[in-house]
Amino acid sequence: MAVVRRLLPLVVLLAGCPTPPVERPGRPPTAAQLLDSLRTRTKKVSTMRAEARVDYLEERGDRIKLTMTFLIDRPSGGLRIDAESPLGGSAASLASDGKTFQLLDVRNNRFLTGEATACNLARLLRVRLRPADVIDVVTGSVPLLGEPADGGVRWDPADGGHEVLVLRGEGGLVETIHLLPKSWEAVAAEVVGPAGAATRVVYRLENDDFAGENGLRFPTRTQIFDPGNKADARLRFRSREVNVVLPEGVFHLDPPPGLAVETVSCAE
Repeated sequence: MAVVRRLLPLVVLLAGCPTPPVERPGRPPTAAQLLDSLRTRTKKVSTMRAEARVDYLEERGDRIKLTMTFLIDRPSGGLRIDAESPLGGSAASLASDGKTFQLLDVRNNRFLTGEATACNLARLLRVRLRPADVIDVVTGSVPLLGEPADGGVRWDPADGGHEVLVLRGEGGLVETIHLLPKSWEAVAAEVVGPAGAATRVVYRLENDDFAGENGLRFPTRTQIFDPGNKADARLRFRSREVNVVLPEGVFHLDPPPGLAVETVSCAE
């Protein structure tokens, strides 16, 4: 016991020590190299079928857990999401060709259609992402919203070390992407935009626990935060099938007989 008492202050001291900074391995990459690596990776995934356990914050403040199946076709921008309730049975289905969307809300007995905008897709996902952004997230990458800023690469020595790429997009958007050293896999991204004299966080994204599948590595856990909408979504992927043949007509939904079609917009 005396030995334990003597060692205890040392253990407490070590536990409180910050992780030492990590030096960048090798030569610093250019912004063009990092961006090209991200774009090359996305080109390797044309279609995908994925299943994930999704935990998200509902409008009333309750956390909802659903199983979601994602079908994506990157060249066409096609997206299909089928949500199943924990008790079994369909909760909702969303289909989009990248321009328009249809949402069958089984729980509320509604059929919605309109433009495939970020706020319309949030009617199912709660977080505001465009169809192309959802495709990037499901395929384990991050949306790329612009071109590299001047001097847009730096090394972050904290938390094991990350390459940091800064992109400037339209409308004053700025995207900061953190990438793993050497492999350059995107582990985090934050998009901010102007809000008067200040800036606002449009969304934050975190990827974690990468694992190899079909010659590529994908994160098994992804979190998306939408502060402006007071929403978030936590995805834990169970499976991914890459470059699969998808059924015809899967990116369009027809309303069930007798159910009225509601055209919705972001103005609502």
